[in-house]
Amino acid sequence: GLKLMHCVDVSYHGIETDLCEAYFEKHYQWIGETMKGQVEIYQIFNEMDVTAMHNDIGNIVNAGSDGLSKEDYDPLRWDRAILSVKGAIRGLKKGDPKAKICVNFSWRHTALIYAMIDSGCEFDVIGFDWYSDSGLDVCRL
Repeated sequence: GLKLMHCVDVSYHGIETDLCEAYFEKHYQWIGETMKGQVEIYQIFNEMDVTAMHNDIGNIVNAGSDGLSKEDYDPLRWDRAILSVKGAIRGLKKGDPKAKICVNFSWRHTALIYAMIDSGCEFDVIGFDWYSDSGLDVCRL
């Protein structure tokens, strides 16, 4: 009775924002075609908010920032995260039109999730990664 959620975190190391959307569309279409009918939910990437922050991704939280504002993120990484998610969603839906899609974030880094929604990214589930050292004020999001 268990359902499978496939977390797909495909790397892209280029800096060209115009190429990353097409790159992910191609790769995620292949994944959708390959896994069609076997996966109920695809989580695309993992905590794109962390990657898009100003700091090195070795640290989840920038000193003095909480990810609630666009200013807490690197502008290039912010744009690439949105384009990557758009391309991945489009590709998965081409490969597996019935696919349900999850995008997740860590701690309070909600600004990027809202920007993805405002940019037209259509996903079905938001994964909320809350760690033991994140504090107890989860209800203040």
